[in-house]
Amino acid sequence: EARGQGVARAVIEGLLDLETERPLFLMCRTRLSSFYINWGFQAVGQEEMPLYFRRISRVERIINTKAQPEQRLVVMRLD
Repeated sequence: EARGQGVARAVIEGLLDLETERPLFLMCRTRLSSFYINWGFQAVGQEEMPLYFRRISRVERIINTKAQPEQRLVVMRLD
């Protein structure tokens, strides 16, 4: 119901305004990655992911073997 009302944008802008450690990682559906690219996030490969994201990514690949490419998960990083 909140889609298109700027909620995600407000959350991301609020997080980016905080003094957070960089790099900052997130995981999203492939079809949504262009949304995060607007803030400078870039998709990363397994070798660049923190251990936590590598583990989730492996599990996701096993569970979602039949998922459409746009439904797969992607890990993104902001330096």
